[in-house]
This record gives sequence, structure tokens and C-alpha cells, in this order.
Amino acid sequence: MTDAIDSVDTPTPRRNPKPEAKTIGGRELKPSTLMMGHGYDPVLSEGSLKAPIFLTSTFAFENSAAGKRHFEGITGKRPGGAEGLVYSRFNGPNQEILEDRLSIWDGAEDALSFSSGMTAITVMLLAFCARGDVIVHSGPLYAATEGFVAKVLSKFGVTYVDFPAGASREEIDAVLEKAKAQAADQGGKVAMVYLESPANPTNALVDVEAVQASRDAILDADETP
Repeated sequence: MTDAIDSVDTPTPRRNPKPEAKTIGGRELKPSTLMMGHGYDPVLSEGSLKAPIFLTSTFAFENSAAGKRHFEGITGKRPGGAEGLVYSRFNGPNQEILEDRLSIWDGAEDALSFSSGMTAITVMLLAFCARGDVIVHSGPLYAATEGFVAKVLSKFGVTYVDFPAGASREEIDAVLEKAKAQAADQGGKVAMVYLESPANPTNALVDVEAVQASRDAILDADETP
């Protein structure tokens, strides 16, 4: 093995680009069609039309320096993130195919998959909130989410203001103004507006359009049916 590796000024994107051909015979292809083959190259898997299940936890690197560079991207020692497959707890072929296709299905820029809903919620909240910040959320929320916001994030200086799921535009505006004042007092910002619709366990619906029109922060929604 050699420890020499060419420098990479621009990291190789992990994600597959979105499909360029979006029409056939002048007819627009639906997401359900576009996602069928997206993110998977049969040539890389002996020509198999369906993606195999990759039962591995580790992946081969071109050389030791490439492996070192990948792990430095994962740990944050080098900007840009991982430039390839590293370890299945971080990423893997099947996971990436799923995420690429979900982004097509939702018409989103990207997608991430997690082992559970609370894992996704926890990672999202920790990624966007810092000491002094305020979370505005609808109520009620799933009990574990409410508990994490009220009991865990509060230990790190993150507070919250809530509003009932059926709140009007005027009520939402008032809550957001209260949150902004609270954030200013704490030296932070309104980190996000977090919605759960339908709410658990009441099935109350949030007026998402009213919240979107009012908010001046990231809008996040748990829409688990």
C-alpha cells in the first residue's frame, strides 16, 4: 500500500445528481417513475437490475491515505465530509439508494434516513439549536419529543414557546413575537418552528400555511401518520 494520494480541492459529492431526463415523448415523468432506477448503477453489481443487499459494515479504500481522508471527513477534522463509503453506521449503498430515491419522491434537495423517528428528531434539534436559542413548537407533541425539548435541551440553555395546534394566524404571530423577545433576552435566536400535524394524540391539525407565512426561521414538521 502507498500513503500517497492526490489532493482533492473539491470533495466528490456523495449524492447522485438528480435525473436529467424528466420527460418521455413530451410527457412529464412522475416521481414514482424517476425514482425506480435512480441512485443505482447495475454495472457496479454484476449487471443486477435490482440493487443487492450489502451485508457489510466496512468498505475497502484505494489506499491507507484515502481511508484516513474519509475518516477525517466523517469526524470533522477536514471540511467536506466523507467522499465515499466509510462504515455502515455512517453510510452504506442501500442507505444511499433509499435516501436518493426519497429525495426524488418528495421533490426535495436531499434526504436522510434514520433508525427511528426520535433519532431523526433528536439529530435535527441538536444540529440547529444552540445555547440561548428558542424553539417554537405546536402542541401537543409526541411525548418523547416534548420531553426531549423541555427536559434535555433545557439543560443546554435552549428554551421553548408553544402554541395550540389549531391556533390562528394572529395567535401564531403573537407567539413568534414572544419567542423573539425571549431569544433576545437569552442572547440567542428563534432556531426553528417545529410542527406536529396531525398532533399526537389529539389528531389536531396545524395551519401550516399560516405558520409558514408568519415564521422567520427554519420550519420543521413531524407528519408521521
